[in-house]
Amino acid sequence: MKKALLLVLISLFFAGLVEARDYIVEKKAGDLTVTIRIDRNPPVVGSNNLEITLKDATGREVTDANIVVDYGMSGMPGMPAMNYRTGTQLQNGKFGATVKLSMAGPWTVTLKISRQGKTATTRFTVDAR
Repeated sequence: MKKALLLVLISLFFAGLVEARDYIVEKKAGDLTVTIRIDRNPPVVGSNNLEITLKDATGREVTDANIVVDYGMSGMPGMPAMNYRTGTQLQNGKFGATVKLSMAGPWTVTLKISRQGKTATTRFTVDAR
C-alpha cells in the first residue's frame, strides 16, 4: 500500500513539472500584437526573463523596433513607489529583457515600442511571489 501511494505521489510530482508553463500575456500596441513570455510562472522576486514577440497586422514578425521595458510598484504606506527601466536585445527574432522584481506583490510592466517614427505602448500587471 505504501509503495502504491509513493508511486502516485511521484507521478503527480513529475506531472506537475511537465505541466509547468511560462507566464504568457498577449496584448495590442497600436497595430502590433505583442506576446510576452516570462520564464517564471508565477513571476518571482528576483530575476525574471522576458521574451517579447511582435507581429504586425498581417501576422508577420516585426524585428525593426526598439522596446523599452518600464516596471514598477505603486507606493504604499511607509514605502515609496519603485520604478525601474531596462532595454531589450533582439535575438533569433525575439526581444529579450530581464526584470528584477525586488519584492512580492503586484508589479506594472509597460512596454514602449518605437518603430518607423511611431511609439506604441502596452501595459500588463504581474503578481510576484
